[in-house]
Parts: sequence; structure tokens; C-alpha cells
Amino acid sequence: DKDVWDMEVFKDSTHVSAPEREAFAAFADLGMVEVTRDRVEGYTYWDYRRLRFPKNEGMRIDWMYATAALDKAVTNVQIDREERKGKGASDHVPVIVDFDL
Repeated sequence: DKDVWDMEVFKDSTHVSAPEREAFAAFADLGMVEVTRDRVEGYTYWDYRRLRFPKNEGMRIDWMYATAALDKAVTNVQIDREERKGKGASDHVPVIVDFDL
């Protein structure tokens, strides 16, 4: 699974449970497209308490959904890991999507 660093660690846990995955699938049923996942690899969250960031033991839990038309207008996607390295940084990093409108 591309969304977590080790599925065994997260088995039956939040973010990968069947109800959550079904909820995300409902977006697709509405014609929405997650525009980042197939364009850039990487995680968007690392647990501070377990010092996961230096080991890149993260999760992809920040998403950008758009219509199919907007998906075609995406020109760049970036997960800004550098932002996480700063003092007092969030446990999430920015996910940046550029569109040519």
C-alpha cells in the first residue's frame, strides 16, 4: 500500500480501515479524482512521538480531490518535505498542486 510505510504496523488501524477506504472510494463514485497520488510519491505525515520522520516511516494522509476536468489541468504536484525539517514544524507537510486554468 502506497499510503503507509508498513501495512502490518497499521493493520486494523486508522487511515487504512475498510470504512475509511470506502469513504474515499465514495469520492470516486462522485466523479472526483485524487490528483496527487499518481503524480508524486511520498508521505505527508510522520509521528513526532516515535521519531518517524528521520526513518521516513510516514503516512500519506493529506489529499487533494478535484473534478476530472481539473485533474487534466494539473501541471505540477509537490510534497514539501523540507518544510517538515524546520524547528517547530507540523507533523504534516504541505501538498502543493499547480493547475493551468
